Amino acid sequence: MKVRLGIENLKKIERKKTIGLFSNISGVSSDWNRSIDIIKPDFVFTGEHGYYEEFLPGEQYFDTKDPVSGIPFVTIYSDANCKKFADIDILYVDIQDVGMRCFTYVSNLYDIVSCSAELGFDVIILDRPNPLSATQSFGETNADNFSIISPPFLPFLYPFTIGELGLFFGEKLNGNVKVVRMENYQRDMYYENTGLPFSSPSPNLSSIQSVYLYPALVFGEAFNVSVGRGTTKPFRVIGSPRIDMEDFLDFIIKNQIEGLLVKPAVFIPFWDKFHGERCFGVEFYVNDPEKFRPFKLGFKLIEYFLKNKIHQTTWRGGNFLNFLYNEKILPEIEKRGVDAFYKEEEEKGKAFLKVAEKHFIYQKSKKQRRLL
Repeated sequence: MKVRLGIENLKKIERKKTIGLFSNISGVSSDWNRSIDIIKPDFVFTGEHGYYEEFLPGEQYFDTKDPVSGIPFVTIYSDANCKKFADIDILYVDIQDVGMRCFTYVSNLYDIVSCSAELGFDVIILDRPNPLSATQSFGETNADNFSIISPPFLPFLYPFTIGELGLFFGEKLNGNVKVVRMENYQRDMYYENTGLPFSSPSPNLSSIQSVYLYPALVFGEAFNVSVGRGTTKPFRVIGSPRIDMEDFLDFIIKNQIEGLLVKPAVFIPFWDKFHGERCFGVEFYVNDPEKFRPFKLGFKLIEYFLKNKIHQTTWRGGNFLNFLYNEKILPEIEKRGVDAFYKEEEEKGKAFLKVAEKHFIYQKSKKQRRLL
């Protein structure tokens, strides 16, 4: 039975109040009607890439208007100052997340809930599935080194739908958060189990395969390799002009990551790293999401890149991997090895599951799921 989204269960909209909406083009009903057209807000607040996902990663852009409805777009990507919400009575949230702390929309949601606590407006989240299933948790919770790719309180992979995540933030920040629930959703559903059409949450997560592989291949962003940005297969391929393609492929195959298919890949990015250059590497396909453990692959990629002395990238004057994950990852891997660090982070994720349970509003399925 197809999942019925939160936007489809919204019964009443207070038209006499000033209404805001945090969304992008992923905020649609199951028949692809935009939440902006259903809610008709006074303002739409937009995060990274803009409402239509037309801007590059990290690109700054100005406030504008929707060319269809004329509703003002207000950017909160790099500036979520609470003054921007000063006139809002109710702020709806309808945006697809991917269950990852480093996804910038998660930081936007954190800021929105924080501002609701300060200003007193209501946050109403129109719930959506966690495409990776809302059953997995991985990594230590973030206690410091906060940034737009690393908000507080969360492990790297979190076990919430976006509505449950909002409730979690609401408790932490004393915000005014409510959730319009989904129907027919069970928390162990992967996206293809929902019966919903896929709507890209970000320009470089343009397929469900990219979403499944993102938690693994995002670690490639910390090294001088391409993760397929600027190609037709973002976050499905990884490589560089100087990588030993045969050795790299052999390394991945020997590690036998369950639920994953691999084949050699040659690609030429038309922007981002190595634009215009032939890159040699690997293409991945997740054929069993339930068995696939993305961080086994992600940590093995780190191991290979470190072993082969592939240059690490920087961000804000520091090692990007420290911002992306935490400052322990490189010293711990170098000291104890990838496998030991992985097991420790896996246990920390399991411990967070127990903390998270009180915010769960959906149950697991009792039926065996049919996967890809």
